[in-house]
Amino acid sequence: MTQGRVRGVYLPRLADAAAASMATYGIPLLVLGTTNSSSLTGIAFMLAWAPRLCTFRLAGMAVDRFGPARVFRLAATARALVAGLAAPVLAMTDVKTASSLVLLLAACAGCLTQFSYIAAESTGAVASRDAGGAAHRVQSVLLGIDQAAALAGPAAGGLLLQQGGSSGMLAVISGLSMLTAAIAPGTRHAPPSAPQATGPGARGWRTGWSTLRALPRLAWLVAGLALSNLALGLLEAATPVIVVKQLGQSSASVGLVWSCAAAASLLAVT
Repeated sequence: MTQGRVRGVYLPRLADAAAASMATYGIPLLVLGTTNSSSLTGIAFMLAWAPRLCTFRLAGMAVDRFGPARVFRLAATARALVAGLAAPVLAMTDVKTASSLVLLLAACAGCLTQFSYIAAESTGAVASRDAGGAAHRVQSVLLGIDQAAALAGPAAGGLLLQQGGSSGMLAVISGLSMLTAAIAPGTRHAPPSAPQATGPGARGWRTGWSTLRALPRLAWLVAGLALSNLALGLLEAATPVIVVKQLGQSSASVGLVWSCAAAASLLAVT
């Protein structure tokens, strides 16, 4: 059973998390290197994260309707194709066209990463239920995989961008995504019926707001979490501009700063 989880859950999750982490932090660095614009770098971060919020419900509906394995494989394949095609296209275009392309690449990567993440989370939930009393061990491994990717992805993306240029970094992201699709497990269970995925979204929003109004302490907690995430987003978006444009360091240094921040967060959690 443990070997089955390693092959069917842990390894695909690791490859997908590595590709997603490199795309999330490497593409904004690519934007900065291509455009030398601080504002466009911030927009790239927004385009990488906004689709995750906008497509959250859509990704959940797709997983409910078609099953997590199929959605996971299709999302990884699509990300591999997008990153693989972007590399030669960027090499053949001028700076103005390349600026638009890398912003579009950020949006596409963010959207596809959301689909693969929701599918991976669903697969992990099934594995946890199958593990019974050892469910906490499965969740610990999955959390460790995500944190390891967050720790190594930024540094790897920055180093690849510095040493191999945009083509090298995008080729690695595409290769990891193809590996994810190749080792993803097949569909073991029939997907749930469609009505499970077609419930009204407004009902969930009303329930959430009602809960927050009924529990003021929870509302303060959510507000504090929102503000802390906003501060974190500002720091992440400002880091490449500060390190590269103001301090004159390389893209590899930016990735190293992000990875050090991830390591510090792990120590804080410990």
